[in-house]
Amino acid sequence: MSQLSFGFAERPRAHAPPLDLGRPIFVVPTERHVERLTGAGYRATTLPALEERLLGALAPDLAVATRAEERAAIAALAPRLPGRGRVDPTSAALAAACESALDDLAAFVEEVEPRRAASLGAPQSGPRDARVRLLAALETSLSADLARHGLVARRHVATRLVAQSARVPPEVLAAALGSHVLETRLLVDLSPRRLLLFKALDRELGKLGGRATVCLPSFERPVDPSRQPDHLEALVAWTASWLDDAPRTDPIPPRLGTLDDAPPPEPALEGLEVRFAVDAESHAHAIADAVVTALDGGACIDDIAVGVVRWSEPHLAALARALAEVGVPSHGLPRPASALRTFVFDVLASLDQPGPRTLARLLTSPYVDVLSRPSERARRARVARALHRAPRSADGAHGAFGSLRSLSAEESAEVGRLHELVTSFPLGGTMGELCAATRALFQALGVEALAGRADLGAFSADEASPSARLEREAVARDARAWGELSEALDGLAAASRRLQTEHVVLPRARFVEELAALAPLATSLPGASRAFALRVATPSELAGEELSLLVLADVSGRLAAEPRSPLVNGDILRALGAGAAGGPEEAKAVAGIALAASRAERVVLTVATAESDAPVDVAPFVSRLLRAGVARSTWGAGSRLDRALSLGDHRVASSLAGVPPDPAVAERVDVERAREGFFLDERRPLSPRVGALTPTEAFARAIAEETGAEVGHPLAVTGLERLAECPFRGFAQVVLGARDAPEDAEVPTPREEGAALHAALAVALTAARALLAARPRVPTDILAAGLGAARAHLAREAESPLAGVLALHVLHRVEAVLREAAADEVWDFDVAEQAFGERVGWPGLSVGADLVVRGRIDRVDVGRTQAAARVIDYKRGRVEETLRHVGTTALQVPLYALAARQAKRVRVVKGIYLSLRELERGGAAARRGEDVVARALAATGEAGEAGEAGEAGEGGEGGEAGEAGEAGEGGAVASALAAVRRVRAGDVAPRPVLDTQCRTCPFAGGCRRPRFAMPPEEDLIVGPHEGGA
Repeated sequence: MSQLSFGFAERPRAHAPPLDLGRPIFVVPTERHVERLTGAGYRATTLPALEERLLGALAPDLAVATRAEERAAIAALAPRLPGRGRVDPTSAALAAACESALDDLAAFVEEVEPRRAASLGAPQSGPRDARVRLLAALETSLSADLARHGLVARRHVATRLVAQSARVPPEVLAAALGSHVLETRLLVDLSPRRLLLFKALDRELGKLGGRATVCLPSFERPVDPSRQPDHLEALVAWTASWLDDAPRTDPIPPRLGTLDDAPPPEPALEGLEVRFAVDAESHAHAIADAVVTALDGGACIDDIAVGVVRWSEPHLAALARALAEVGVPSHGLPRPASALRTFVFDVLASLDQPGPRTLARLLTSPYVDVLSRPSERARRARVARALHRAPRSADGAHGAFGSLRSLSAEESAEVGRLHELVTSFPLGGTMGELCAATRALFQALGVEALAGRADLGAFSADEASPSARLEREAVARDARAWGELSEALDGLAAASRRLQTEHVVLPRARFVEELAALAPLATSLPGASRAFALRVATPSELAGEELSLLVLADVSGRLAAEPRSPLVNGDILRALGAGAAGGPEEAKAVAGIALAASRAERVVLTVATAESDAPVDVAPFVSRLLRAGVARSTWGAGSRLDRALSLGDHRVASSLAGVPPDPAVAERVDVERAREGFFLDERRPLSPRVGALTPTEAFARAIAEETGAEVGHPLAVTGLERLAECPFRGFAQVVLGARDAPEDAEVPTPREEGAALHAALAVALTAARALLAARPRVPTDILAAGLGAARAHLAREAESPLAGVLALHVLHRVEAVLREAAADEVWDFDVAEQAFGERVGWPGLSVGADLVVRGRIDRVDVGRTQAAARVIDYKRGRVEETLRHVGTTALQVPLYALAARQAKRVRVVKGIYLSLRELERGGAAARRGEDVVARALAATGEAGEAGEAGEAGEGGEGGEAGEAGEAGEGGAVASALAAVRRVRAGDVAPRPVLDTQCRTCPFAGGCRRPRFAMPPEEDLIVGPHEGGA
């Protein structure tokens, strides 16, 4: 959005001083508009931000009431709630009454009250006006009650600012604003109260030669007294009725015509299209097709937007599915809600009858962690089944659980403690007591600790499968849901203290209803602020945007919503002018559409219809566009094949049409068939199509350069391992630079998770280095120093709702590592995250004559009593599989040990794997692999005394050397050289050492390995009695 798209008269000043009160401030719809204007050199703010600034300067003793504070205040006025009679202030029904009354008051203050004052004049005596007067009296009482506690309702902020602005000198007001000149731009949805605020500001600033101006869009049209005013002119007239002077007008292009009786100019029709859809799926497909077509034409996704005129949940859900199917990231569409919120309120609702079946549901929930051995899922399920089968008459007493024969004494005691925990929740209490009891209940159940990490197995593996990725997304939703529930509890307790109602005793049912009203579902709300994604927002949020494509979704029927209110019926609202055809609501809606479309290169309007023969109800301006000859199309059940977007739809459509395959496609099919056939033949026949290449001289030079043949371009040890595990995967990652597709989610990737854990461990160990080197060691001091540094680091790095979940998980493992380091008297910590072969750190490691490697060592320890070094590689998952392949495909620790020996200049060097999973569980076998690494190093002939196990550290596990088998034969150096030389020779065929590695390989689709593949010939072991059929 350039500055020209706003038509500003004032040019920006590139080097204006910060306190230049002569520079205007423009009030715009969204923060996105503020960012763009600020970047262009203007000063801008949003209307809510402006009101908060003025309230803080002119009425510092006032604060905007939260929803919880308003609900608490209106609960005290229960006898005066209209239409409800006398409501018991302690009943659960009061929660619903408060919510309904607040919604009614908001509509009353913003719409009904100004119209009543403007159109009805003196109070009337009819029953309809009596109900309106009742609302007015309730609003007056509520405002007075809030004011006694230093609060003001959000809907009254503008009115309070009007009063305050008249009580202070104009100079104070200008200083609070930061300017003498205030002007709205691109804002059309201004309520009467906010217009009165601008009227008051204009009067006060005018005393200093300034102004507060409302600027509205308009079409450049000749004056014609006989012509009916268009919607923009009607909006200007309505706005002028609330101001001293008529608002300024800013001409905009009539991209959709003048929206009354004049279509757009003939050239503009070429960029317009109307699409009719018969159902939600077809409607979503029509929008997705327009977006994909624009992207294929070279448009930037940030210059494409969907302006939703009518928010319909089924249509938005269908749109989210359609965009996901074609791979278009979006922002502003509803996302799946967390199950955690439902679970929490199910628990609170079941407290009245906490029988065996209630406890069974708790035990089977992934959010509950109360048994002494919670990791045993089978045991939890067995206990839950026993409880579920208990007689319905069991009252849940201790004896009832003890009578379940299938439970052990330990399990019966645990279930009894769970029952006591649930039944201890109070039947009633003050708001503060019930909030504290709720938090204590879910802490004791383990819900708060497990919220957002229902199954930490999703975070344990170094590489994630698709199911683990889905688990991580669910984790993010749970973390966000628990955060909202926690905020609701804090808000209820704070409101009780602020309004001095701590002494009021509430029943449990009333408290649960209040909590439910303040804890919304954790879903994405409509917005237009995220970059590099398709924005889905209201048209007013897209005002003035220079867009390549704007889709106006569902412009059917009347654009102004039918007035609705539970306490004030529609007849009264219509009598006061609400929702009338040609009224301000319709004018605002049309003006928002006109502004959103004014600078869009292409506009697609969609209309949701029905499959019946009933006439289509469209907005009047859409009918005029159709009569003018704008392009139109209909999207039905067959549109997915007529305009196929996904690869699957393309295949089906081509097959049904009998289209012969393209020669290039046919060739590709042959290639794919050969690659799949490679895995279906146990002999694994090699050919160029499956990766047995004949390298040219240029090809050989390029591969050699990428695989560490030069000192200036070393090969990462992790890439070397990929080459050893599978030539195809290693070639894709190391030579081609392929990476896994980024996920459209807020959860971290496995690589990011590991980086966060390693960084926290490095910070903690570095902070405790001096304490670890001291003798005697003080474990409590080591833990305090290390954990304190790790917490501070994680707090600085927190950026997402999942940060708290990961921080908790990381800190558990940091604590376990610190305890292990403090207990190891033989070795002292030296350095963490030590790089070699990079710009900083140790020099690269030469492996043979034609391979130089680089890497980053998780941790290096030094011997306490002799010149020795030990490298440690952290493992989050299982270690056993790695140990079986040390020296063949697991090369990191042996090569890291050689790098440490070279840099530290020591004779003795060792390497181990530290299983963080075992360490966190307190297992004695957390340190693994010393013997296996020593064997791999000894085979190289270059490790000095590396093979002398136990000389400067702990002994290895008894069975690990046997597990390694012949892994160390030839040594790690020989395996590394063989891996790179094979690829340099052109052999990149997909022959993994272990087929299980294909499950998490990010390039599994590239080699075309089918789900069920024949094992290779060397893996087929046929005994003397197994050959027959």
